[in-house]
Amino acid sequence: MSIEERISVLEKDNADLKGSVTSLREQLQAVLRLVSTQPVQKKESYYQALLSAKLNAGHMRIEGVGITDITTDDAHIEIKHWGRFQEVPGQLAKYQQALPRSRSCVYFFGTEPPKKRYEQIVNLMEAANIEVFSFDVDDEVQEHRQHAAKSIVDEFARERLVRQEGITLERPDGITAMRDWAQQNGKDIPNNDLELARLMSTRLGSVVNHYDSRFRRTKYGWKDLRVI
Repeated sequence: MSIEERISVLEKDNADLKGSVTSLREQLQAVLRLVSTQPVQKKESYYQALLSAKLNAGHMRIEGVGITDITTDDAHIEIKHWGRFQEVPGQLAKYQQALPRSRSCVYFFGTEPPKKRYEQIVNLMEAANIEVFSFDVDDEVQEHRQHAAKSIVDEFARERLVRQEGITLERPDGITAMRDWAQQNGKDIPNNDLELARLMSTRLGSVVNHYDSRFRRTKYGWKDLRVI
């Protein structure tokens, strides 16, 4: 093989080598871009620290029950991945039984489930009188409500109803008071009196029974309560 031929072969090999190096460099850059765009896996402890700082509250040890994720003056709070939603009602119920608070809340994190599953989860929590929140990808808190009217009843009860022995707020007086309050505050509530009565009769107990353990509720009214 002549010198010219050898030089030609070397130049070809050099070109092939450069091409291989360039290809490998491009593959490496693609891998690095992929890795850099993958979301950081944040654990429950991360969100617990985040919410604790936001609410200026933390754990509470309840003798014979366990340690809460976060407890404030008015709420027991669970922080859970969406995939572990079934653990929430029982855990909060234990805390409420041992040390009552006026609210139970859950803050979910992770990927939000598909629509049907999501609705089932929120409905389950609402049936257990648990307020539902979640963290989005930027760690901002979102509130989830399936039935906005329920929250209006809660707000009305916290602001306008207290327990007082011997005074009874019964239907239709309770509905009238609720409608007057809603109108004054620009709140939307059901037009049907029976639907509103049912909402109120199912929600008020969980909202105001922390005032007194002897709180009694009739089907369409509330014993020992007054409007303030």
